Amino acid sequence: MTIYLKLTSEQKETIKNIYDLLYFGFNQDINWGKFVATYHDPECKLLQCHVARRSFDDLLSMCNTYFNHTSEEDLARCIVTLYQKLGVAPTFCPDIKMMVFRIHGKLYAPTFGSKYDHTKSEKGKSNYSYNDVFQKLEEDGTI
Repeated sequence: MTIYLKLTSEQKETIKNIYDLLYFGFNQDINWGKFVATYHDPECKLLQCHVARRSFDDLLSMCNTYFNHTSEEDLARCIVTLYQKLGVAPTFCPDIKMMVFRIHGKLYAPTFGSKYDHTKSEKGKSNYSYNDVFQKLEEDGTI
């Protein structure tokens, strides 16, 4: 699935990697730390999702739309960096039964690793659980 962001020509020029892409999406609307609206089409006419928290699946699809061959591990490492810089952290959405991400702010962000509530990490509708995505990073000491 392809997922697009509404970007100006100038914004497109500044986005060089998945970190820049996600930083743009999370940092544009400080409306409760949510991600900007996303679209199904490159012209950004068919709304994919309004301003909201984003699932790992959506973020991975979005990254692959702009940067082919983005792996799950690439995205997980980027999210950890966004956690460190912006306070982007996982939370479980009971409505869609998926792990989603939003800016909690550095002071309020839940910590990754053992303090995250793994009892809510089942896949639900997602292709990934918390353990699938972040356990490898915990093992290698990244988080």
